[in-house]
Amino acid sequence: MQPQRHSQRLSNSNKNKRHRIIESNLESQPSGSNIQQKRMTKSSSSVLKMKEQTITPINKISPMIDNMAIKGRLTSVWHSHKLNEQHDPYSLDCVFQDEESNRIQIFVKKELMFKFEPLLQEGQCYIISNFGVAENGGRLPLLPNRWKISLYKGSEIKRIEQIDENFIGFVNEPFTRILDPNNQYHEHDSVDVVGTVVAIGNIIPVNGYGCSKIRRTVVIEDAESLRLECTFWDNWALMWNEYSDKLDEVGHLDILLILGKVKYWNNKPAIHNALFGTRIYINKDITPLKSFRKSYEAQNGNNASDFRIEIHNQENHVVTPAEFMQGSVKRMVGMIRNIEPETHCVVYATIHSIQYENGWAYTGCKACNTKVTAIASKGASSSKNQKQLWHCKKHGETYAVVSRFKIIVRIFDETGTAQVVIFDNNVYKMTKLSAWEIMEKQGMDADRYFPDDLNQIIGKQYLFKVKYSEFNHNNNSHVYRAEKVTEDVETINYFKNGFFDDETGDEEYSSESKEVNEDDEDYFSSTSIEENEDEEDDFTITPTQENENTEDDITSCDKPSNDGHADGSDKQTEPIFIDLSDYETEDENEACNTLKKVVTVKLEKDP
Repeated sequence: MQPQRHSQRLSNSNKNKRHRIIESNLESQPSGSNIQQKRMTKSSSSVLKMKEQTITPINKISPMIDNMAIKGRLTSVWHSHKLNEQHDPYSLDCVFQDEESNRIQIFVKKELMFKFEPLLQEGQCYIISNFGVAENGGRLPLLPNRWKISLYKGSEIKRIEQIDENFIGFVNEPFTRILDPNNQYHEHDSVDVVGTVVAIGNIIPVNGYGCSKIRRTVVIEDAESLRLECTFWDNWALMWNEYSDKLDEVGHLDILLILGKVKYWNNKPAIHNALFGTRIYINKDITPLKSFRKSYEAQNGNNASDFRIEIHNQENHVVTPAEFMQGSVKRMVGMIRNIEPETHCVVYATIHSIQYENGWAYTGCKACNTKVTAIASKGASSSKNQKQLWHCKKHGETYAVVSRFKIIVRIFDETGTAQVVIFDNNVYKMTKLSAWEIMEKQGMDADRYFPDDLNQIIGKQYLFKVKYSEFNHNNNSHVYRAEKVTEDVETINYFKNGFFDDETGDEEYSSESKEVNEDDEDYFSSTSIEENEDEEDDFTITPTQENENTEDDITSCDKPSNDGHADGSDKQTEPIFIDLSDYETEDENEACNTLKKVVTVKLEKDP
């Protein structure tokens, strides 16, 4: 019996030992609550660490500062993408605004969008840290900041309570400031405006920006009855269809536009929507709109029942005969070179031919219309779909280019001939076609063909306002720039009155001013040709091309001949008559590929 009791004591002893081992193991392993508690402790320490970080004001952000943290609200979130490729965005972008209403752009690379997109929500407030600072470059920066924020894989984002009641981040820009002629906005500036719609324009097709676009003008009014035009493009223009179709029914339309761009046409400002980032609120129940409606009714009364939105008609400035002739003298073609250098004159002449070998279009900078040169892609791995980069003499590297007309024509009257270079705006008025429309139809390489559409101007008579420059005088060059061209009957009669009936046929137009009106919509300086002070007036060269003129730069018809007559100089013993019906026109295709058309000139003696 004793051995049996001994064995029982051993077995009980072993059981007790095993229980103690199990209990010991359980005590050594953390329980679920312990794990959760540790995680909470770690999270709270992380939050405490974030709170201890010094918040950097947005206007103080610099790549030279380490361990920065920013605090504010996301006022706008969008996906950036190429044209018509909304399904394939290349980045996630945001506008972040702090308590001082300073703004900065945040971007997230495509490969990190999946991580940050669920966290970044428009209208929410955050503390963001552990980010990078990059240069705010690109084609069309939304904000004027020098820097923007780049989120990394390890960037920390913490949502916080609302920092104030300005949930949409509205910062009102008064109409008085926008309309102030002494206050010019930069193209990178963005503004917020609020007003009530008083007129809606029709959709207008626009060509010549590398693709076909549409725009619509909407006029808004503030509480002080100041009016401001807003120009909306593409889908933003179509958005107004639901209101323009029932103007008698919609009543008041109060709008609030955030992150609009101020652009100028003839020194008149207008608010445009940006490509990305702009936000619009129409008749929404939000504080800024309610405050505006209250102040507007206090100034103008509550006339909702009588109020009607107008149809906005785009005003096209019509140049009067007096405006066309301003600052110029009347001349016959053969007498242009008799006037003083740097003088403008108006001639009435017929277009005899177009100089095909000088081309018909060039690629210009969208900002200043100067000729640009293509920059070769760097690296063999560049994509075929990569957008072409160009170099502008005035603006450096740019993607924003546009096709412009530039043709040289030969004009004549009964006193002689001359060559005139005509640029984009005037060619459009003569043909009702843009360079882009022609290229879209016939091909983008303008150097490979000459469009038949331009031949419609041959044989027609126009008034040409040209400039006899110092370059023309000093180089005996007789290629003149046409600043204005018109075939308006009233203006032509105004020119002829008291001029063609005069015995001398060379009456000077009485005008005290020698300064051309540059405020006209049709004045050619809007294409910025003569804004390039270092550019000489050899118009056989595309505008603002680097001027390395040699004798070869002047076309053969401009070189002075030995006797001084071939270029139409002053030695004329008999009037020259050119009869268009007496010469055969060369085959157009042959003319495009060879030299200038040969002109048969008949000399007729006076009876």
